[in-house]
Amino acid sequence: MIGKARKRDKLWILEGKTLSPTQESAHIAKASINTWHRRLGHAMTQSVTKLVDQSMVTGMEAKMDRDSAEHTHCISCIKGKRTRDVIPKKSDVENPRRLHRIYSNVCGCHKLHSDVSP
Repeated sequence: MIGKARKRDKLWILEGKTLSPTQESAHIAKASINTWHRRLGHAMTQSVTKLVDQSMVTGMEAKMDRDSAEHTHCISCIKGKRTRDVIPKKSDVENPRRLHRIYSNVCGCHKLHSDVSP
C-alpha cells in the first residue's frame, strides 16, 4: 500500500502528513548518464559527465551501463535540431483562382533591407 485517500464530494484527499527534510533524509541519487541527461533538461552528455566527475553536485552519481557507454541519441534532442524544408519560389501546382495559396513568413526570420539612408 502506498497511501490512503478519502473522497469528499468530487475531490480525493490524500491522508498523511508532510515531513520536514532533514540531513538524515538526504540520500545519493544514482542514475544512468542518459537518465541524468533527460532529468537536466536534455543537457549535453559531456556536461552531465563533468558534473559527476568533478563532484559539482552533492549526492549525484551516474551509473555506467551499456546505454551510457554507447549514448544512444535522444529522440527529443534530434527532433529539436531539425530544420524546416525550403519553401520553393515557384510552385509546380496550378492554382484554380487568385489567392488560392499564400506563402507567408510567420517566423520573422526575413530581414528587411533598405537602400534609403536616414
